[in-house]
Amino acid sequence: MKNILLGITGGIAAYKTPHLVRLFKKAGYEVRIIATKNALKLVSEHSLATVSGHPVRIDTFGNSGHGVDHIDIARWADVLVIAPATANIMAKASCGIADDMLSTVFLAVSCPVVMAPGMNDIMWQSSSVQANLAVLKSRGIMFIGPEPGELACNTSGMGRMSEPETIVQFVQNFPTRIEKLRGKRVLITAGATREYFDPARFWSNPSSGRMGNELARFAADSGAHVTICHGFMEVKPASLCEAIHAPDAASMYLEVSKRFRDFDVVVMAAAVSDWTFPNTAELKSKKDALPQELQLQMVRTKDILASISAENTDDGPIIIGFAAETASGNDLVTLARKKLERKGCDMIIANDITPGKSAFGNDNNHVIIVNSDGRPPSDFEGPKSTIVRDIWERICEYFD
Repeated sequence: MKNILLGITGGIAAYKTPHLVRLFKKAGYEVRIIATKNALKLVSEHSLATVSGHPVRIDTFGNSGHGVDHIDIARWADVLVIAPATANIMAKASCGIADDMLSTVFLAVSCPVVMAPGMNDIMWQSSSVQANLAVLKSRGIMFIGPEPGELACNTSGMGRMSEPETIVQFVQNFPTRIEKLRGKRVLITAGATREYFDPARFWSNPSSGRMGNELARFAADSGAHVTICHGFMEVKPASLCEAIHAPDAASMYLEVSKRFRDFDVVVMAAAVSDWTFPNTAELKSKKDALPQELQLQMVRTKDILASISAENTDDGPIIIGFAAETASGNDLVTLARKKLERKGCDMIIANDITPGKSAFGNDNNHVIIVNSDGRPPSDFEGPKSTIVRDIWERICEYFD
């Protein structure tokens, strides 16, 4: 993948695009540029032509002398990067409007498309822009950013275009992405639930949410439309994912059970409490009022994984569960197979949480994957940000 077609629109961040072109060329890419007329009010055509080494395409009929230049350049491109991507180009792309060179080429390309939005934070958060974002993501368009920071209107907020270095790195990482995930609808649960005894005390576990979050990030970067239903996490939900906060087991059951049929893949990576309190005190229980030996009554929570697996149909989503066990090697495989049979899902990803080895809160993980179709177990070890590709490759085998 060496041919970068860069689409530049009329956002203030257009002034950064000559630097972006230089970085792409330094990384070994060939770059061609399409600029809208408004973009050229913010960055000069001469500068762009100089750094790229090629004329800038502006008008649909203005560069090559024949009327199919938009088809030729679309075929040439290995990836189309639109930076900055304004609210206007997102709306055109979402609705299929082709009234200039860039929007016409967008409809003609068959290569991956990356948009790097840049706009005022209020515009970014508007229902129209968010609706267009959802449509484009559902069609496999990949997004990087926007990021929080200082904006052109002298305020700070979410809307700043990702820096050129970040955009180039995103494109360079394309080989690590999985094409089969493009356009897939993915639901991932992550983090720990909390079952409150009173407003100050709760029953929970050490899950950081990193594993589920990295799975969500990779899927979103690969072009999937990702929803992350999360409890309490030590990390922010991955960008470009719809985030739903489900603080306890009951709310997570409610959110997952009503949504799971709308997805192609459901990954249950959250550490959901198996037990909860039948009643939660409205006021904090005073220490002096509690006995020296406190006995707490708890009741079972809903088994979300078993429940949705039982309700699933042949044309329903692929359902993957996680198993945290104090075992390793063959013992871990045996426990994973038993859980797979008990839950009725398609795959179990098991890890060892023995003290000293636990993946809880760590950046590294060692997982064993067992499948319902009887394939030999898979074994992966490394940083969570790395082994997610291995996990997704195994999941995507179900799409064959």
